[in-house]
Amino acid sequence: MKTTNLKPILVSAGIGILVGNCILFCLFALISLLILHSNLSIDCIHPIIIVCGGIEGLVSGYLAARLYQRKGLLMGLICGVALSVIILVITVFNTDILIKASEFAKILIVCVSACFGGVFGVNSKY
Repeated sequence: MKTTNLKPILVSAGIGILVGNCILFCLFALISLLILHSNLSIDCIHPIIIVCGGIEGLVSGYLAARLYQRKGLLMGLICGVALSVIILVITVFNTDILIKASEFAKILIVCVSACFGGVFGVNSKY
């Protein structure tokens, strides 16, 4: 692959990752407000985080594939892996645990949803 063909892929994936992280930040802010003003138990946080990660992956893969307009599965996979690396690095810095089953589930859901988003992004008409 030539470097001239690599630049549009990286730009599209970078924009998708950036927008996905912004959406994740907004979702976490809304959820923290919800937790602050309600009687939500601490046990509900983990499933909510997984759903937010899935939404993040879906949006980032969709946007990256819409911008690149082809190779949706590849664009989704690039976004999913990049987002998973970000999640893994943040987890390691916060908990000093490399990976456990719940982190593996988060990474898998983010990657799969980003791939679905990429496929939907290429195949959507609008």
